Amino acid sequence: MREDLISRAGRPAIRIRRCGVGRPVVLVHGFASGLEGWPRDGVASLCNAYHVILIDLPGHGGSAPATLDDTHPEAAVDALLSAVGAVTDIEAASWMGYSMGARLLLTALALGAPLRHLLLESANPGIVEPSERSRRAARDAVWAARFEREPLGSVLDDWLAQPIFATRAELSPSDRDRQRGVREAADGASLGAWLRGFGSGTMPPAWSALEGSTVPLDLLVGDRDLRYVELARAIERRRLDARIEIATGVGHAPHIEAPDVWTEWVAAALKEG
Repeated sequence: MREDLISRAGRPAIRIRRCGVGRPVVLVHGFASGLEGWPRDGVASLCNAYHVILIDLPGHGGSAPATLDDTHPEAAVDALLSAVGAVTDIEAASWMGYSMGARLLLTALALGAPLRHLLLESANPGIVEPSERSRRAARDAVWAARFEREPLGSVLDDWLAQPIFATRAELSPSDRDRQRGVREAADGASLGAWLRGFGSGTMPPAWSALEGSTVPLDLLVGDRDLRYVELARAIERRRLDARIEIATGVGHAPHIEAPDVWTEWVAAALKEG
């Protein structure tokens, strides 16, 4: 593995870790996670065939903290593309994003980024209805204040107690400890900034960008994550060429809960894409 800290004036320094050679594949993690959270065996397998690029978004893992300005959609996309562009040709890459990472990639698509192929796990293209957006933004603001002011560990306890993460209780103790360590490497104030600047209620919806795009699209969702199964089906109705994989017996994070399934899905999607 090669590791770099990509620094650019006016943007937080971003940690990138790379392995392998060949076509670039970029992995973009979710909220309060990081590049250490991907399946180790799965990443190692991908490195045998591709140039795999893992990043820590600003405020996560080994990257510099994020301010509210850094998490606004245009700035967040610019920071991601600039960092990856420092180590590879972004137009040649396939991009895999989980949850918030998937939303960030959809936002990049909506902003006209030259994305070759999208692999999205547990993806939400955004909330459209104004009152629902307001409710979600208000809820995210409450969480943001807690992340900014309270000890990170105690807020994470409550964050992970939300129903969407219930299936993680079925992970082995070692897997739970590993993922908790990844989360605790984040910066609390930065997490608050991400919720304020790029929460589901504040990000611009990307549904219309999906409808107008011909970028190959692969989706992965857990069958126990009913809301995101519904979202995947809604995406499919707008993009009839989208390829959907529904992982059996898992919830919101198939890459954690069923890493072998995730690895097989990524490998198959890259072969097709």
